[in-house]
Amino acid sequence: TNAVRLWPRGPMAVELNDKIIKQEGIIYADTSVFNLLSIPLLYGDLKEALSQPHTAVISEKSALKYFTTVEAALGKTMRFNNKDSYLITGIMKDLPEEFHLQFEMMASFITAETENEWIRSEWRSNSFITYVELAPNVDLASLEDKFPSFIENYMSQYEDFGFSFDLYLQPLEDIHLRSDHIKFQWQVNMGDIQIIYIFSLIAFLILFIACINFINIAISRSIKRAKEVGMRKIIGANRLNLIYQFNSESVIITLLSIILSLGLVELLLPMFNKLLNTELFINFIHNNLFNIGLVGIFILVSLITGLYPAYYLSRFKPIVVLKGAKGSIKGKSGLLTKILVAIQFTITITLIFSILVIQKQINYTQKKDLGYNYENVMEIPFFNPTDNEKADIIRAELLKNPDIVGVSAAASVTGTSGSQSFRATSDSIPQQLMYRICGVDPEFFDLMQIPIVEGRDFSRDYAFDMNGSSVILNEIAVKELGWDNPIGRQFEGDSTDLRTVIGVVSDYHYYSLRTKIEPAFFTVDRSNNRSIIVKFANPQENLSKAEEQEFQNKNVQFVEDTWRNFFPSATFDYTFVEQRLQDLYNNERNSLSIFTYFAILSILISCLGLYGLISFVVEQRTNEIGVRKVMGGSVIQIVGLLIKDFIKLILIAGVVAAPLAIYLSEEFLQTFVYRISMPYAYLMLSIFIALVIAIFTISFHAIKSANSNPVDALRYE
Repeated sequence: TNAVRLWPRGPMAVELNDKIIKQEGIIYADTSVFNLLSIPLLYGDLKEALSQPHTAVISEKSALKYFTTVEAALGKTMRFNNKDSYLITGIMKDLPEEFHLQFEMMASFITAETENEWIRSEWRSNSFITYVELAPNVDLASLEDKFPSFIENYMSQYEDFGFSFDLYLQPLEDIHLRSDHIKFQWQVNMGDIQIIYIFSLIAFLILFIACINFINIAISRSIKRAKEVGMRKIIGANRLNLIYQFNSESVIITLLSIILSLGLVELLLPMFNKLLNTELFINFIHNNLFNIGLVGIFILVSLITGLYPAYYLSRFKPIVVLKGAKGSIKGKSGLLTKILVAIQFTITITLIFSILVIQKQINYTQKKDLGYNYENVMEIPFFNPTDNEKADIIRAELLKNPDIVGVSAAASVTGTSGSQSFRATSDSIPQQLMYRICGVDPEFFDLMQIPIVEGRDFSRDYAFDMNGSSVILNEIAVKELGWDNPIGRQFEGDSTDLRTVIGVVSDYHYYSLRTKIEPAFFTVDRSNNRSIIVKFANPQENLSKAEEQEFQNKNVQFVEDTWRNFFPSATFDYTFVEQRLQDLYNNERNSLSIFTYFAILSILISCLGLYGLISFVVEQRTNEIGVRKVMGGSVIQIVGLLIKDFIKLILIAGVVAAPLAIYLSEEFLQTFVYRISMPYAYLMLSIFIALVIAIFTISFHAIKSANSNPVDALRYE
């Protein structure tokens, strides 16, 4: 019933009052954007705001950024990318942070159609994001069944050029968490449903560990309450009364724990938000899912922790317990206790192994040779399309600084753009190559230390290099074409001209390690250059950190001064490539931090449970410990006697944890195209860490008991 097209344009140079400012979040949009995405206008007409060419709607935040008041922005004009002026015909309300799309300015889509003829004539571009509103009760499956015929009617002519198309519908609520299959997804802080599942599973496992502790300790301390059970039964309490009493105690403890946990969540949530770069908050009134989930957790935990201990305690026979019989955990209860301890450490070992694997993969991504040298490299983007015409002059000025060892202009710091296309070879039987569009200058490969493995580099001495007639391919492109000797082979040009391959560069990771290296097609194309790339000399050795920072600040200031000589009113915006590469894997580092916190919490809970159990075991074997000491038993022998059963349980837990730990770690590693092999040796290390922690916990109490006076032990009861 309705549809809207959005075309994200990335950062642009906005010119206003002789100032040029970098502006993020600019898109082209149809007029239907307001109704379909429910974007309210504070000022302006919903039907007219984006109906005419060269009109724009800006956010309330942007209005205050560029003008004195929000109202003052309406009717004013702004220039985008040194092109035509846009009339501000509306002010929209700032988008909520939880909205999966984030933009601050919308230009009319009719403007894009007017300025780009291919939008009206071609169907092959995937640059646009299209939202459709379906009529009520539409059968999605039957609608999607019509897509193949739609592709056949409008896009089949492109299949001969190496394109293949697939259309499908994605519900709006799935976009944020279920879009990792989309290669260049336009989202801010895109989520991942797999991470949600993994963290939810870990949270459940930790809660389960805590429940296990409660059950184990309740059973192990049951002898303490045996006489209480006997007395209650004698004075008339039946088994159902006792189950109700003991289960009520569990309910009260669980309720108090939930209240305390909510306070801790409120206290720790800011730290969690900072770690994950989120803005999570608890809305108790309007968040039914949270409230229902909380009630569900309360009921589930109360049942898990209360039913079996209550059932176990209510079984005691009053005659036996009132005679003062000294019991122990035997039979089914003893077996259950051992199983629960094994489960505890199965979870703990799994978490420890997962942490080690994540850490190894992150170290691998940070240390892997990407195929180019990014140390001391700065990137400065052009925002006006015509600014790149001054690239050669800027380069000459920057090289006057002896601390600058190289300057280049390129589509990006890796030489690649965000677009891909195809080329046909000029062979008797043409081949189609889908490739990444790359624009560089003759200095790029040398500056980034990307080796030429065949042929030669671009040179300013050759006119056909400088006019874009020469091509350099990467190794994967040559491999896909099946060329044994690529030098001199040709592609069809944009008109009748041919493009000749003059060289081959080694494959390098121009995107992250999650993305497979694809064919790349390099040409010298000044119009495609979007950045100036500057490489600084390494600081002198033996400099302090303060001196190194001073060295960097001095050079950055020189570059900025040079930049402002050419673009006095433009924003000077730069990044150091090393930092950008670090930022690529922030999500993994944040996940590692959370995994680490979870593992520490799991270990602490397991240690508390072990400490409670060993206390009970020591109490039950007090007389035995006294007799063994009198008979000459050493402290080490007694400690070994007390902890050997627990060590067996942990070893069993390690065996059980192995397949679970490997499965979860494999799921994580599969998100990387280039990854480590599964470090199976870490399983032994994880089990060893769990053993050391457990032995330390158990020995703390066992040694204390083994060192006690045997006379006191033999007087026990």
